[in-house]
Amino acid sequence: MLSQGFAEYGEVISYRMGPIRVTYFTHPDHVKHILVERPTIYGRSKLLRRAEPILGKGLITNDGESWRRQRRLAQPAFHRERLAVLVDQMVQVMGAHLRNWDALPDGTVLDIMPEMTRLTLSITTRTLFSSDAFNGTVNPGAAELEDAMYSATHENSARLLSANPLRMFLPTKANREFDKNMAMLNRAVLGLIEARRKQAQPPQDLLQMLLEARYEDTGGGMSDAQLRDELMTLIVAGHETTTFALGWTWFLLGSHPEVWEKLQAEVDSVLEGRVPTAQDLPKLRYTAMVIDESMRLYPPVWSFPREAMSDDVIGGYLVSKGDIITLSPYLTHRHPAVWEEPEKFNPERFSPERSAGRPRLAFFPFGGGMRMCIGTNFASMEMQIILAMIVQRYRVQYTEQKPPPFVVGVNLRPDTVPLKLYRRAAAA
Repeated sequence: MLSQGFAEYGEVISYRMGPIRVTYFTHPDHVKHILVERPTIYGRSKLLRRAEPILGKGLITNDGESWRRQRRLAQPAFHRERLAVLVDQMVQVMGAHLRNWDALPDGTVLDIMPEMTRLTLSITTRTLFSSDAFNGTVNPGAAELEDAMYSATHENSARLLSANPLRMFLPTKANREFDKNMAMLNRAVLGLIEARRKQAQPPQDLLQMLLEARYEDTGGGMSDAQLRDELMTLIVAGHETTTFALGWTWFLLGSHPEVWEKLQAEVDSVLEGRVPTAQDLPKLRYTAMVIDESMRLYPPVWSFPREAMSDDVIGGYLVSKGDIITLSPYLTHRHPAVWEEPEKFNPERFSPERSAGRPRLAFFPFGGGMRMCIGTNFASMEMQIILAMIVQRYRVQYTEQKPPPFVVGVNLRPDTVPLKLYRRAAAA
């Protein structure tokens, strides 16, 4: 379906999965109806309950009034102005990672996917905890936690995709390994929370912002269990989706030298050889356009399933209570009525002039409406910093003749992205 798209199926795609009807709605007006106009009718898919062993009752798995209460509590910590204090930590982690690259022979070929996985996990956990507990680049003792996180997230994805609803309850080797890894991760996260509560002069990171947040109704803060759930949600969702978005971006940049040249010119002009600051990020406009165009073509979260809580009509199509209604950024981002030459990589389409008049929800890689991803600003800032600091020091070339193979699961990710790294003659 992903490759055939509109030519074969049109903009409403419906099929039966046993007794349940599943329907994809792809027009931006459909997206607006579901996410903005009638969001309370379309609840979280019950499949997400399978993720509770790793995410708990965090913002991804929670729903209803409990979700709204948590979202109101956590939202202020993710305003762009509050996140600005984390930019220095992102830059420090990025600098340590690049020093490892600097030691490689010029022209080295790297699969960028494991590199981005380690980098985004390190950035996410450093900005959460002001700690390198999960950063194997600078802390050799973190390797066990890194491995536990990778293994647990892999099993979590397998559970979400499994046709067997009992998979997570069976006495299998995979489940025993998952339980062991989760025990290790829970000890680490709860230990960091406990240590922070005792700290006299805590740093201003995301953990501290969440610790200091207060519910409007009671004036109290989150319990350790609630904090654990939100922190694990941020770690898992924060590094996985950003990794996949960056992987696709590097493939596109490595195979479009004309875009690379323009990106490099902007980075050199804005930063003048410095590392980026929070004040620089709004000036890196073309960098943001490159990221948006990459996520238009290859949104890491390629579909959002919802369950209809009551009958409804969407664009003239009858929806029955219990139907699974799915939005697909991958398909909507290629809608031929909205996007000219939708298969072409062209960051210029996100210029202010060309964006004017485009339906707002024609582009929704982070979701939309009241359930838009809380980490949108964080991810955007992180990706700008990563792109800018690599472009300052390197040129990259994608080494294959064909695009990376898709791996379509919970996320849309490239299998491997082999890049040849060349140091710039006057690297910053």
